Amino acid sequence: STDSCCVPDNGNLVLSIQWLPGWLSVHLFFFSGLWPDTCDSTQPPRNGCDRSRQYQNINDILSGTAIYNDLTNYWISYKGTDIDSYNSFWVHEWGVHGTCYSPANTECVGSNGADVLKFFSDALAVRKTYDVYTALWNAGIKPDGNSYNTDDMTAAIQ
Repeated sequence: STDSCCVPDNGNLVLSIQWLPGWLSVHLFFFSGLWPDTCDSTQPPRNGCDRSRQYQNINDILSGTAIYNDLTNYWISYKGTDIDSYNSFWVHEWGVHGTCYSPANTECVGSNGADVLKFFSDALAVRKTYDVYTALWNAGIKPDGNSYNTDDMTAAIQ
C-alpha cells in the first residue's frame, strides 16, 4: 500500500495555468492552482474533501512564511489586485483543492496551518519545477489575444 502522506491518494495532480485577456493589461499566464484529480480524469468532490478545514484566513496563515512573496507574485487572483481578493481566491483553492491533497492532511503534517503551508508550498514547487510559462513562450505561444492549436500547446510542454 502507498503512504498517502507521501503520494497523493487521488492519483494525478493537474497544474492549472490561465490567461485572462485584458486582466491588468498584462500579458502573462497566471498560476491558477494544483488540482488533485483521480486517475480517470474526474475531480474530487466539488466542495473539497474535508469540510472541517475550510479556512477563511489563508493570507493570515501564510503571511510571514518563506513562500509568501512567491504566492503574491505567482498565485494572484482574477478577482482583484488587493490582498482581500488574493485571500478570497486562495480560500477557494484551499477549500476545493487543498483539502483533497492528501500529503497536506493534518495526520501527515499537523495542524495550526501546517496543512495549508504544505499544499501551497508543494503547489508552488510544482509550478517552479514545470516551467510551463517558458515552454509556451519559447514555442511562440503567448497570451496576446491570438488563438493557438491545442496540439501546439501540448507539444510545447511535453
